[in-house]
Amino acid sequence: PTAKTVGIFYNSSEVNSEVQAEQAKKALEAKGVKVEVTTVTTTNDVQQAITSLAGKVDAIYLPTDNTVASTASTIGDILKEAKVPAMGSDAAVIDAALFTYGVDYHAIGVQAGELAVKILKGEKPADLAVEKPNTAAITVNEEMAKAVGIDAATIKALEE
Repeated sequence: PTAKTVGIFYNSSEVNSEVQAEQAKKALEAKGVKVEVTTVTTTNDVQQAITSLAGKVDAIYLPTDNTVASTASTIGDILKEAKVPAMGSDAAVIDAALFTYGVDYHAIGVQAGELAVKILKGEKPADLAVEKPNTAAITVNEEMAKAVGIDAATIKALEE
């Protein structure tokens, strides 16, 4: 809540990341937060780019991104050293983040199974309403919390 400048880090070649980054940028700027965007196009660029970004911001947002997910451990090591917390959109980047808040894949599986049961019992798929995920999950990286000096219990309490 005290961050004055937030970085957004992602692969600009991934459309899904671009969309999430733009939404986050608009939301942050609407709250008066300065945004510093850094993008990469390959995993080879990640170490230098995240190191540079960490030196300019108070916190970092990591959208759902395959490049970030595949280099999460490297990103996490750099951010721990810099003592810069990151928030991710997907548990796949938990090694890089203080916490992630996103899709609860188990809950989506249950939801999909319930729809499958309806179809198996004879309901026509065309008659079923399109459903969105109805839950999200917070995953906390306690090692990162310790490194950046934040109480992990405070973050976990947000889920309740």
